[in-house]
Amino acid sequence: MTKIHVNFFRGKEIESTHQVKALVTNIDGRILLSTNNDNDFFFPRSSIKIFQAIPFAMSGAAKKYKLNGKQIALACASHKGEGFHISELKKWISKIKLKTKNLQCGIHGPLDRTASEKIIYSRNKFNQLHNNCAGKHLAMLTSCLYNNYSIKNYLDFNHPHQKNIRKVFNKFTETKLSKKNFSLDGCSAPQYSFRIKSISKALNNLIKCYNSNLEYSIAVKILIDSTLKYPNYIGGTKSFDTKVIDASQSKIFCKHGAEGVFLFAHLTKGVSGVVKVTDGNERAIPIIESIVDDSNMLEHAVNIKNDNFIKCLPNDVVVEVPATINKTGVHGKALEDYPNSFGALLNSQVGTIQLTTNAILNKSKQVANLTTGSASLPGLSVGHSCGHYPSVRLPLYDPESAIC
Repeated sequence: MTKIHVNFFRGKEIESTHQVKALVTNIDGRILLSTNNDNDFFFPRSSIKIFQAIPFAMSGAAKKYKLNGKQIALACASHKGEGFHISELKKWISKIKLKTKNLQCGIHGPLDRTASEKIIYSRNKFNQLHNNCAGKHLAMLTSCLYNNYSIKNYLDFNHPHQKNIRKVFNKFTETKLSKKNFSLDGCSAPQYSFRIKSISKALNNLIKCYNSNLEYSIAVKILIDSTLKYPNYIGGTKSFDTKVIDASQSKIFCKHGAEGVFLFAHLTKGVSGVVKVTDGNERAIPIIESIVDDSNMLEHAVNIKNDNFIKCLPNDVVVEVPATINKTGVHGKALEDYPNSFGALLNSQVGTIQLTTNAILNKSKQVANLTTGSASLPGLSVGHSCGHYPSVRLPLYDPESAIC
């Protein structure tokens, strides 16, 4: 049994801890790594979109409506709303002759900040195609049209298409879903709770289908091959999923889900994994993406050693400033025209910290008393007027604290 937790430090102190549940097995089910949470239930969220897309890929709808590989990849995607995503989604909805209002996924802005800002600045409006689950919903609607199912209630638990999806889940997980497993995802589509070991089994069966000629093999190959050929469409140019697929030279199919879920299947080695961050925290993901992608992502507040970022402060203190992150590390950005009055206030606190540190290192009560204004040294007077400012606190620099 392995215990996995991720600690975030501020200085030498642990600021937060995130427990991780994980199960990694080979294609035969032999456990390679386990946190002993195999029987725990969880919601896989968007990580299981490929299974939800299998009835669509089996139906023949993609061929009838002449969908291309990029559009098929979007059926498994949580796209970022970049221009090339929206372009393919517009072509898709045009091919099936529906309107954006037919998608019951709701509306939110593109997850890609640049794409979102471009729409806002141009005074245009977001629509259902910008929802990261739009491809999944279009796949459901396209399949319904092909099978002559109603599209008005295509998300209902008892809708024939949703029954087809549950049949796929039952086959791949080797379990039987019921209403007690049922809930709603953020896009209003049905979502189900599974045991971690059941999703592990589903991933292994996915690998078997991809490498063999089984009942669902044709559909699985269509979906995976489209995703591996067009990895930018399962996420986006800065997506962690996309970067993993690229880095593996298209040997790994993977998909993340909301609330700290990540699934992967190594198609040639026959190894799969299920990862769930217990508290759902995903704060490290964009940082990892920026390091892998070398994308110079902007973080608005990072604790980092002062390197003339605030010119009126000494360089041996940690300051909180904006920073860019790339493969070479965290790079602070200078705060220009920093108010001198703020600098004077902070410098008085820096002096207090330096005196306190000196007192501790030299075991000097006399110097310690200076920090409270109860003593003085020749040529230096420290009174209560500059005693201490509890609202302004700058820790001494520790190389281990340079983490955002």
